[in-house]
Order: sequence, then C-alpha cells, then structure tokens
Amino acid sequence: MVHLFRPQDPAIRPTPPVGTWLIGQWAKAGVGALASVYARTLRGRGRACILLALALLGLLTELVLMFIAFYLVDLSISLMELWADLARKHLEITLGA
Repeated sequence: MVHLFRPQDPAIRPTPPVGTWLIGQWAKAGVGALASVYARTLRGRGRACILLALALLGLLTELVLMFIAFYLVDLSISLMELWADLARKHLEITLGA
C-alpha cells in the first residue's frame, strides 16, 4: 500500500507503462532519422530554403492564432452585451417599470 505522506522506498519505484516506453523509442528513432537525413542531404542553399519555409510557416501560424484570439475576444464582448440586455429586460419585467 502506498501512503501519501510517507516517502516510498526507492527500490520499489514503478516502471513506466509499455505504451509510454514505445512512444519514447519511436520518437527517438524518428528524430534521429530526420536529423541524419537533414545533415546528409541538405547543405547550404537547401538548408536555408527549409529554414525560411519553416519561419514563414511559423509566421502564418502566429497570424492565424492571433486572428482566432481576436475573434474570441469579440465574441466574448458580444456575449457580455447580450447578457447586459437580458438583465435589463429581466429587471423591466420583474420590477414592472
């Protein structure tokens, strides 16, 4: 039984699940393969083109995320205005003014 406030014995440390271990191994293999292909095939101009393309992709992603953020802020302001109108109508009906 594991107690919350007592430190565990380091010899009884649980092993990670098999799925976590497999994903870690696949990630290591994939990153290693991509790094070796990148280092062997792309030199000079090809590497610069890929870096420029990645920078442009990052900029485009940033612009899309900013557009979504502005849209969500506008939507929340509209929702607050709607709640204010509903509260005003509710007070008109309940107070009979």
